[in-house]
Amino acid sequence: MVIVNAELHYIGPIERTLATSPDVAEAYVTAAPPTRRRARPPHAFIVPAPPAAPPTSGHYVTWSRTVWAPPASLPRSR
Repeated sequence: MVIVNAELHYIGPIERTLATSPDVAEAYVTAAPPTRRRARPPHAFIVPAPPAAPPTSGHYVTWSRTVWAPPASLPRSR
């Protein structure tokens, strides 16, 4: 579990969602060091499935937003 801005985020579902990508062999999520914007944001370590030609980090961010987008009716924090 990672606490970000007083909200609990369970890392198991994050790791399982990342592992559903065909480009991910393994995923591990932990708390990153605190930043000015967030207390301890989650940080993912990914082992790419095709190690010879791994995708960029932007590829994973774009992919994760397509499978893990919150419903439009939920308010978003700024």
